[in-house]
Amino acid sequence: MPPRTLLSAEQRTRLFSIPIDTAEMTRHYVLDADDLALIGARRRASNRLGFAVQLCALRYPGRVLDPWESPPVPMLSFVAKQIGLDPALFGKYARRAETRREHLLELQRLLRLQSFGLADWRACLRVGTDEAWATDRGEPIVQAILAHLRANGVLLPSATVLERIGLAARARARKKTFETLAAGLSESERDTLAALLTVDPELRRSRFAWLRDYSESPAPSNIVALLDRLEYARGLGIDPARAGRIHAARLARLIDEGAIMTVQHIADLEPVRRTAILVVQAASLQTRLSDTTLAMFEKYIGTLFSRARSRDERRFQATRRDVAKWRN
Repeated sequence: MPPRTLLSAEQRTRLFSIPIDTAEMTRHYVLDADDLALIGARRRASNRLGFAVQLCALRYPGRVLDPWESPPVPMLSFVAKQIGLDPALFGKYARRAETRREHLLELQRLLRLQSFGLADWRACLRVGTDEAWATDRGEPIVQAILAHLRANGVLLPSATVLERIGLAARARARKKTFETLAAGLSESERDTLAALLTVDPELRRSRFAWLRDYSESPAPSNIVALLDRLEYARGLGIDPARAGRIHAARLARLIDEGAIMTVQHIADLEPVRRTAILVVQAASLQTRLSDTTLAMFEKYIGTLFSRARSRDERRFQATRRDVAKWRN
């Protein structure tokens, strides 16, 4: 089984790669007088260029260049032009591993950057969990983690490490969501929700399937059927306000998720997630059935008025024909 990923290849490139867009390079890689003085203190031209490139990469995206990594040509040219050097000189610098390490340590000290450690891992997990409270999308979760690390002067670890933290944060946020929805339910309420998934001998299907399956055609019998379902949904005793305990975006996702699940699929979920899905569905069904009943009633009344107008129109036309015949 392939490893789970949080980001697409495109998203990974967008978040972690060195920018090559002119506007982005201008924003992050313009060297000021202090930078140029610091770079100029290097004796060899290749070292000046390599030092400048490392300086820029540490500032943004905020990571160390891999030993085998060559900066993108646009970025290398952008930096080299500012210090009046040939971009090709970077090849000589790249072959001097010891010099690279010395420059890296010096730059970390000057920029007050610290290496990524266990405390940062835990902090990123908290930040990612807070962001994942509102979304399952990987990119905003990782963006929040990146913003935290940059704001605190921490060198970025590899994209793989941050994706793993993001996946753990998302899993933790999901679990917290399920527990929040299920918190405070009595055993009888949990049993009532679980019973929705069992087959009702009278209906020959589960109550949950029955609640979701109704005709939307405006007719008195269908309005009665909707009212029966609405009464049953309200009788479950699940306060619709319970669904408001979680973020609106995650609530909408859970509603959509539960709406496309089969009864068997929901029954196979782990208990806390199953209960949370049923809580959300029970709350949303009350709203949906109420809205559908009112809409159907309005349509039915509209149909009655249309029929009445058509009947009156036919009578009027018939009366006109009769009057015309009598006059003739």
